[in-house]
Amino acid sequence: MAVDRTVINFYVRPVEGDESKLVALRVQRTERVKRVSETGKTLNYGVTKDVGEPFEIPIGHVSDLVRELADWPIWYATGKDD
Repeated sequence: MAVDRTVINFYVRPVEGDESKLVALRVQRTERVKRVSETGKTLNYGVTKDVGEPFEIPIGHVSDLVRELADWPIWYATGKDD
């Protein structure tokens, strides 16, 4: 018996301004449904589709985003969420 699995990816691309200077990062969510057999073999890869509009993160806020991505797992791992 085969099952359908939804695969979600996020593609990050640079946004360049004047003089090829990096000004932001554009993030696009994509989704596809692939069909997989019981043995794990991919029967149908599926078609990748963009989901929603891409959003941009100004380059000045990237360091804040990275800091938050590092802090939250540490906060939960130390048990401070109780």
